[in-house]
Amino acid sequence: MTSARYDTRPVGSCVDCFAWGPLWWYGRCTACYAFRRLHHEGRCRGCRRHIAVKQGYCRLCWREAHRRANIDRITTGTGIPHCGPLAPFLEQIDGHQLVFANTDVSLWTPSSKAKQSKRRVVPAPEPFTPPPGPGQTTVFTIPRDLTRFRRPSTHEEWLTCALALPHVARAWHAAQFRADAHGWTPRLLGEVRRTLITALCCRPADEPVRYSELLPLAAARSLPVERTAQLLAELGMLHDDRLSPLEKAFDRRLSHVSPTIRTPVEDWIRQLLNGIKRSRPRTWETVMEYLRSVSPVLTRWSHTHDHLREITPDHVREALAALPSSSARTQALISLRSLFRHLRAQRLIFKNPTLRLAPGTVRLPPILPLSPTDYQQVIAAATTPEHRLTLALAAVHAARPSDIRALQLDDVDLGDRLITIAGHDRRLDDLTHKAIRRYLDLRRKRWPNTANPHLLVSARTAYDTRPVTGYYLSNLFRGHNATLDRLRADRWLDEALDRGPDPLHLAAVFGISAATAIRYANSARSILEGAAHRE
Repeated sequence: MTSARYDTRPVGSCVDCFAWGPLWWYGRCTACYAFRRLHHEGRCRGCRRHIAVKQGYCRLCWREAHRRANIDRITTGTGIPHCGPLAPFLEQIDGHQLVFANTDVSLWTPSSKAKQSKRRVVPAPEPFTPPPGPGQTTVFTIPRDLTRFRRPSTHEEWLTCALALPHVARAWHAAQFRADAHGWTPRLLGEVRRTLITALCCRPADEPVRYSELLPLAAARSLPVERTAQLLAELGMLHDDRLSPLEKAFDRRLSHVSPTIRTPVEDWIRQLLNGIKRSRPRTWETVMEYLRSVSPVLTRWSHTHDHLREITPDHVREALAALPSSSARTQALISLRSLFRHLRAQRLIFKNPTLRLAPGTVRLPPILPLSPTDYQQVIAAATTPEHRLTLALAAVHAARPSDIRALQLDDVDLGDRLITIAGHDRRLDDLTHKAIRRYLDLRRKRWPNTANPHLLVSARTAYDTRPVTGYYLSNLFRGHNATLDRLRADRWLDEALDRGPDPLHLAAVFGISAATAIRYANSARSILEGAAHRE
């Protein structure tokens, strides 16, 4: 079978050894190209050609001499590979056996020491566990500058000594197992191993690698720090000293809030994320929305109050009135009610100032269909297979961005023309069927060995099992009015306009909630009634 790296190279007969197959450079196979770089040209004593020669003979004659020597070893039955001089066989050459390029198979037995010496074989290490006890006492911590590492001149000897360390050998083999499981390229595997060697050889087995020490390697040498960190974390050799996303959110939203107010607010946010016995944990998106809506009010109160126990209902009404829109006021009041309910349960305030305040009714904007110009622009911009597939899933099947990201290969049945989106089976139309087939052809050609089960993969997720990020999808429609959310909403509205404003039909077809189905049915009814009045 021809290797994937030779698929795009021209095929023909090598001008030096006449082997047929993929050619490397100037009409030569890989072996002849390397041979010419190592030896000078001259007249071959065997074939009388003016060509690159080694000790007076070209590569074609040397290969023929090796072949005859191996045949002589097999016919004599000695069982020992021919390692003696090839001069007698070179002098007897009167013809050559042609072969296919890059497919030479040696006739030496596996016991050949010369053949085995060309390949480094690292024995599988014993199960590694850190030494018992706390290890060496740390007096003070100095971060290592891994960018100063330079490969020594005696690289082979140094690598052999490095692999003799148990924790380095364990990480070396774990990288190979992960590469086989996720379809890494040889280049990616080599870069990950290079990063592992750089990070582990300078420290004892009981000292974990800090993430902050790996980060400069990405900028200085373009090494895959993220994949190396994931591997080290699985092996228990990583200390992630990065600032958590929650702490970053606190610094971004509560930077101008006084410490006496910020401390109970942080406790409230952590309780929302973790949950308690009588309250289930909230999602990250919900908690961040609570923090975003309440941060302007808390910043305003930090200038006039020292503690949240000083807040009265009048202060809450005044802060809500300063917000720009009714939806912002409603969301802020909902968040403040949750905050003061937490403070009252912790006995940090005497009375809940939001107890008798009710959020007003939020008037949602009317849902209007997209114009034909918006569709024409987004269709013209969809020039890649992944862009066209995402457009078809959103505009035809009304799939949410999160559902598109979560789609897996098992959810697509091209034979029966079925696709499962968010647990609902849908029939595949011709447009979506064609888009999926073209994207799968591109994915198979670009990442033939990927083990990612998701339908959509990117250059970052092709070598693991994560779905693509939300930014990957939103970036495809950046700068257009027809975003993924608007395409999905327009598909729901179009179904209500075409089949009638029936919320039960919308909920059954698209699997949406009753409130959402009623809202889109009412919008479709308003559009139809307005069109009837105009007529």
